[in-house]
Amino acid sequence: MAGSVACIGIVFVNLAYTTGGPAGPVTAITAMSSPGLVVVMAVTDGRMISAMEVIAVLFGMYGALVMTNHQFFERNCFCFCVKKK
Repeated sequence: MAGSVACIGIVFVNLAYTTGGPAGPVTAITAMSSPGLVVVMAVTDGRMISAMEVIAVLFGMYGALVMTNHQFFERNCFCFCVKKK
């Protein structure tokens, strides 16, 4: 079952890359699979993730949000974005 879901996911990622859209959001969303896997494994194993794993998940989610919603961050978080004049 997991193999078929992974295969379908790979097909859709390749389709997203080849349609001519921006590759940044696709890359950001697919890169979130590793930090997301940390959370899923912690829930299924019934253990708490370490502090370093929490920090990595938070930074990964923040980076994915910035890459997928850069207009929002340019408008509302101007102190974190470099704007061209």
